[in-house]
Amino acid sequence: MKGHMKETDEEVPYPHGSYMYYTRTEEGKSYKIHCRKEAGLPDAPEQMILDENKLAEGHGYCDVGMVAMSP
Repeated sequence: MKGHMKETDEEVPYPHGSYMYYTRTEEGKSYKIHCRKEAGLPDAPEQMILDENKLAEGHGYCDVGMVAMSP
């Protein structure tokens, strides 16, 4: 799967509540990283919600079907 996508990439953020949510990938890692930043603050620090790479550690394969933010 890594061969079909950019190794370092960031999806377009989408708003939910007072945050902008997005996923990104990093070079050398196989899975997505789910993050958020406070909306309206360009220099807001990134908050990592789920790192699928850490979740996959020790397993041959990992598949996160869906990530949904609660209200």
